[in-house]
Amino acid sequence: MDSVYTIGKIVILWNMLTTKSFTVQTSMDDTQWDTVYCVNPGFNFQDTIWFTGKEAKYVKMEGFDNKEYSIKEFEIYHSDGKEYSLVLCSVGIEEHSMKEDDLKIYPNPATDELILEFSLEQRVTSTIKLVDISGKVVYSSLINPGTQIANIDLSWLREGVYFIHISTDKITRVEKFVKY
Repeated sequence: MDSVYTIGKIVILWNMLTTKSFTVQTSMDDTQWDTVYCVNPGFNFQDTIWFTGKEAKYVKMEGFDNKEYSIKEFEIYHSDGKEYSLVLCSVGIEEHSMKEDDLKIYPNPATDELILEFSLEQRVTSTIKLVDISGKVVYSSLINPGTQIANIDLSWLREGVYFIHISTDKITRVEKFVKY
């Protein structure tokens, strides 16, 4: 994460239902780690870990049974005691990935329009979602297969920090942008 946050919850979405044993650890300096959650074994598609007043700058998850797991998303939410807001959404890629060059988002920050240039497989339909800082989806659209340029009208959108999710059935990419 880019700064220290009070963590309210962590949500782990798994690609498949499997038994798993793992720990979640936090740190303020990336050298001394505290284990804040441990499961042995779990058997879910989703694990939600709740926290009360845990401050951290770094969060990591480690399996402790020498197995590899396939994670769809690892989401970290800040809490002010009343509401939760998405701080980080790190996406695990099962077997495909979208390279840095495969997605360009500009301008960032944006005022009235956001332009996306991306390249996907010829036969794959993708979904674009804009998500506000509270995790609410404020825009969603399907994109046809192949190399795409998408212009998204932002004139109606409030100023703030947003996340853009581009996903297919095999990959998801999340980027942050600012609307001003």
